Amino acid sequence: MKTESEVLWQQFPWKRSLEKDLELEREPYNWTGEFLSVFCDKVIEASWMAIVAVVPLFFNVYSHRFFEPDKIASMRSIALVTELAWVIKELEARS
Repeated sequence: MKTESEVLWQQFPWKRSLEKDLELEREPYNWTGEFLSVFCDKVIEASWMAIVAVVPLFFNVYSHRFFEPDKIASMRSIALVTELAWVIKELEARS
């Protein structure tokens, strides 16, 4: 007679490999280092994409200037977020 886990493995063969993967000894995940670095990379990439996409779309109908101060402010704000993420990433890499 088959055990309950053997019956489940026959019904769901992927579950057996998943359980074997979980049984392997692995090094603990370094949440502070790896997570922070990956998060900062994503913020930096999203920031330059936002600058490329958002700043040209920012349009003030009531302004008569070619390049409005509102566009400058939005670009500087996004660039500040990018710079902050880069500084955090560099400080984390040095430690």
